[in-house]
Amino acid sequence: MPNVRTLGSLISEGAYGVLPKGDSYLERGGVRFLRATEMGIDNQIDWTSCLRAPIEFSRHERAKLKKGDVLVAVKGATIASEKSVCLVDDLDEPTIINGSIFRFQPTNEVTGNFLLEVLSTEFLKQQMKGAMILNNAVDYLSRTILDSLIFPLPDKTIQKKLVAEMKAARSARQQKLAQA
Repeated sequence: MPNVRTLGSLISEGAYGVLPKGDSYLERGGVRFLRATEMGIDNQIDWTSCLRAPIEFSRHERAKLKKGDVLVAVKGATIASEKSVCLVDDLDEPTIINGSIFRFQPTNEVTGNFLLEVLSTEFLKQQMKGAMILNNAVDYLSRTILDSLIFPLPDKTIQKKLVAEMKAARSARQQKLAQA
């Protein structure tokens, strides 16, 4: 029987971001502010579209983005979409995240890339969609729901092989689409 785990058991540290007032954004200066709208398909983050927030929002430790963070959109239409999960591979300046994103560091049992692949599967998306809470007419994933998501967890050697196979399959698909 495979090792079945909950996502909560694989989170070493995690939190939601912050929600600055709509009229508090800056043209320049401050701190870079990542929203779910900047999360894209295939783990792409559009850093150039990020807004700037006043520096005082960077005092919220929970909202500070870290290299290796896995990001999950937890509010609204982006939940369980093709743009709902990202992994922060590179971070070139201090950044805070929006409150509609949950960020977390994985434990040593799992790689961030494997979590990215698993959270992008239909199996996990269906779990998310089935558990959403309606909050002020907007769908929402609570920490309790995220913690309870289940999936098989192979050892790290197999995780790396599966990640490589998934990336190769996506690349082959993109090539076929380009040819078509």
